[in-house]
Parts: sequence; C-alpha cells; structure tokens
Amino acid sequence: MPSRPRVFVSYSHDDEDHKTLVRRFAEFLHRRVGLEVHTDGEEPPHVGRGARFEGAVLRDQVTGDIDEYTARILPVVLPGRAVDEIPRFLNPYSTTHFVVRQFQVADCCSPPN
Repeated sequence: MPSRPRVFVSYSHDDEDHKTLVRRFAEFLHRRVGLEVHTDGEEPPHVGRGARFEGAVLRDQVTGDIDEYTARILPVVLPGRAVDEIPRFLNPYSTTHFVVRQFQVADCCSPPN
C-alpha cells in the first residue's frame, strides 16, 4: 500500500486565533487532500525549542541547498494573514508562496472545541 505524501506544518503560535486557523488547515489537508500531516505541537512556551529554533533549521537548510529547499519548503499564507508574515530568509517576494483565500473546513472537520 503506497504511503500518503507527508507534510510538516511549522508556524509561530502568535495567538489562539492563528493557532486554531493553522490546526484547521492541517486537518483540512489531512482529511480532504489526503496528506499525512504533522504539526509542530502544542507544547507550552518554555518547553521545546520553538519557532526560532525551527526557523534557524529552515534557514540553514535553505542556505545549504537553495534549489532543493525552496522546492521542499512551501510558504503558505492563510486567510486573514499576509505575505509579509513569511520569514525574510524564505524570500517571500522572489520565490513561490501559496495564498489560501479560503478552505472548507465544515465539509471535512468538526468545529474546534
């Protein structure tokens, strides 16, 4: 049985609305698109390495092999968010990014608690 394509969703935990939007998008990708989705987790702010560490890892990968990693790292701008929020090292204005204007969570997912 072939495995589903895998994605890792990394995001900053700005506020509850942003976290909810990202979780719902991850659920949409899993249920409607059929991807195997992993997110960066729900650890408290003082546990784990956080967005800065993940950003450093991504920056190092892009710097090490820009062709491979600009093809593998796909910045996504969710509804209500802006291209300006994509980290500068991912070159938001000169490389590909994806603007999601809407997605139908109601068709696939239960509402958040």
